[in-house]
Amino acid sequence: MAPRRDDCCDSGADIASTLSKVFNGNGRITANLALRLSAWLATTPDVWLGMQTQFDLWQARQAPMPKIKPLQRIGGSDRLVSGVTPDNLHGEVSFGAPVGKEIL
Repeated sequence: MAPRRDDCCDSGADIASTLSKVFNGNGRITANLALRLSAWLATTPDVWLGMQTQFDLWQARQAPMPKIKPLQRIGGSDRLVSGVTPDNLHGEVSFGAPVGKEIL
């Protein structure tokens, strides 16, 4: 996919227009823009994407949320452990000596 014109920060006019859209709520911090801003302002892309995510979450919280029934778990670890019997219990399995990065 070719970069969009509004993601480009090659000229002062482009970045001013892009930042104006973002600051006025008419644009978004994209991954491409986050990379460019981080290079320009000596930050990390995560800073810019994090701010966009926080804004997106804030906007989502402003809307009414439907009632959501929590997922019901079927049993727990007690149920799993209670199913272990001498008939289905097995010993340790050996795969041989460690090799490569397994050796610390």
